[in-house]
Amino acid sequence: MHKIVPVFHLPVDKICLSTDSTIVLAWLNIQPHILKTFVRNQVAEIQTLCSNCQWIHVSSKNKPTDVLSRSADARDLQGNDLWWQTPEFFLHDIPVPEKYPCPKDKTFEQELKRTVTVSCAVANDSDFFDKHLNLTNNYCKLISILSFCCSFFKNCLNKMLEKVFLTAAELENSEQLLMKQVQSTIFAREITALQDGKSFPVSSKLKSLDPFLEGNSTL
Repeated sequence: MHKIVPVFHLPVDKICLSTDSTIVLAWLNIQPHILKTFVRNQVAEIQTLCSNCQWIHVSSKNKPTDVLSRSADARDLQGNDLWWQTPEFFLHDIPVPEKYPCPKDKTFEQELKRTVTVSCAVANDSDFFDKHLNLTNNYCKLISILSFCCSFFKNCLNKMLEKVFLTAAELENSEQLLMKQVQSTIFAREITALQDGKSFPVSSKLKSLDPFLEGNSTL
């Protein structure tokens, strides 16, 4: 259409395109990115070239282009009213639905990308860290494992997959996170006292060390 319309040199109020395929209409009414590559590219191109056009569904017997697909020769076309004149219903106002329903058709569904649903269980933080600390006695390995867990969680939230290698900053953040969790379990009273501006419990082993809280709430 983008090549034919400019040749007319006439004002065009509305362009109405038709197809006898409900599957094609359904494809044209969805976002291309949920379709598989080949169909996605075709649909995206049609949507771009025909962005100002309306699509309607017609039966095959009322579709002029089907005359050629039936191997019609010049003599057949000469007396074919469907070829030379527009179908009768095109001369009237045609109600165009805003969206064609997706057909429950195997062909339609085969071209959809498979969606993967990820289910996450909410667990208590302390349970996670308790299990994590029991994985190994190697401190560096503990930090690395936690860093990979944090990196995986971050990538689950982002559409763009980031690099798989750990950075020094990620390792440092994981170490701080692990340290904070362990301290909040073992020195819970001391941390609460510092946060409330109170003195340390007399029985605290940290009382003589004059501890203070960092900005990230670690001792």
